[in-house]
Parts: sequence; C-alpha cells; structure tokens
Amino acid sequence: MKRFKLSVLYNVVTITLFWFIWQLNLQPVKAAAPITHIVVAYQLAPELGVEGEEEKKLFLLGTSLPDIRYLRQVKREDTHPEHVTWQMVLDEKNPVKKGMLLHALLDKKRDAYLLEKEWYTSLPDRHRVNTVKLAEDCLLYNCITMDEWRKIQTAFDEKALQQQVLQQAQLPNLDEEQLTRWCALLYRYIDGLPQEDQSIFNFAVNGMQMLLTQEPLKLNPSQTMQTVISERVESLLKLSQETVFKDYMTEFYSIGNLIRELSR
Repeated sequence: MKRFKLSVLYNVVTITLFWFIWQLNLQPVKAAAPITHIVVAYQLAPELGVEGEEEKKLFLLGTSLPDIRYLRQVKREDTHPEHVTWQMVLDEKNPVKKGMLLHALLDKKRDAYLLEKEWYTSLPDRHRVNTVKLAEDCLLYNCITMDEWRKIQTAFDEKALQQQVLQQAQLPNLDEEQLTRWCALLYRYIDGLPQEDQSIFNFAVNGMQMLLTQEPLKLNPSQTMQTVISERVESLLKLSQETVFKDYMTEFYSIGNLIRELSR
C-alpha cells in the first residue's frame, strides 16, 4: 500500500512537471516508445552478436539513448540517421552505437509499416500517435519476465556504464547531467509499467513522462487535465483489446517477422 501511495504521488508530480513541457507545442513524432525499443533490442541481442552482461547493458542503454532528444539539448538528426540499414546494425561492433542504430532502424521501419497498413488514419487524430506507442509498450512489457526487467533496470542506475555511454556515443551537446536525467526517467518508466498492484491508469499517467513532449496540448473550456488523461486511457484500453491491434503486434514484433521487416 505504501508503494502504491508513493506511485500515485509520483504520478501527480510528473503530470505537473510535464504540463509545462506540453506547452512547448512540439510536434508528435511517429516512432516507438522506450519499452518497445528495449524489448526489441533485448530479444534481438543474440541475432546481433551481443554477448556478456555488460555488453548487453551497454547495448540496451544505446538503444534507449536516441530519444534523449526529448530533453531538447540533443537534436533528433544527431540520433536518428535516415539511411540506417540492418547490415549497418550487424556490422557495428560498438554496443552503444549498435543499439543507437537499431533504434533508428526500428523507428523507420515501424512507421513505414504502420503507414502501409493505414493504422494512423484508423485512430482518432488527437490520440493516434501516442495511443499506439503506449499500447505497444503495455503489451510488449509482458514479453520479458519481471526478474529480467529488474536486471535491465539496473543498467539505468549504474554510473560507470553511463560514463561509457557518454564516451562511446559521441553525440553533440550530450553531457553527463542530461544523460543522468534521461536514465533516471527511464528507470522510473520501467518501474511504472503494469504490475499486479498497479492499474492501467497508473501506467498511462506514469508512462506519459516519456511521450507528452511530442504532442501539443490545447485544453478547451470544457476540458481539464483529468478528462484528457481519462480520454487517453480509454483510447489505450480500447486499442490494446482489439483483435486487429493484437494481430498487428504479432505480425510486426514476432522475431522472424521483425527481422524480415528490419532487413528489407
């Protein structure tokens, strides 16, 4: 019960903080959310020749790094190369850079797949980009056991690994303070996903810390922050329960199909 109360308090603080970030009116980007990137990297690590505990952690930190741009110090063009290919990911020997390349490739191929299947046009305009992201994160989270998640989570709390990422990533404008903030956000995000003592509502609120910077919020006189959150949770629940969405998840994210999509 104590943990639940702390979680609720954290969610309130998070919403207050990101209310101000929302006002920056950044445009939504059609790309995968953090858990999706981590799960894909974790499952593809053997295929990509990533071995050893430290190398895997650096790989996962690398694949999570490109979206540090949400903090608005590192630019997207420096973290998401347009012409990345599956062969480039295979050939890269540095685990941090390999993870970063996989991130950019997944964003590129996932968006192309969703556009090809006309997924975005089938969802309400105000929710379609982030609803798909949250639903993907929610469902893919269960592809990894809780014990595995706890091991993954430690990667985002190890200062020595963060120093290696800082040195190996070689990103313009990336500094230790920004990287520490980003890793702390990811640590919290992993901790806030649905578990036995947490509802989908708490997940959606907690998870928005990774997503709200991408989509402008303009409340009309009849809306409150609570009603907007409720609408998004309702959209998330509806989408995640639809057979057609579950079919998409199977079609795109099963290992064999995923490798085929990433390599074509």
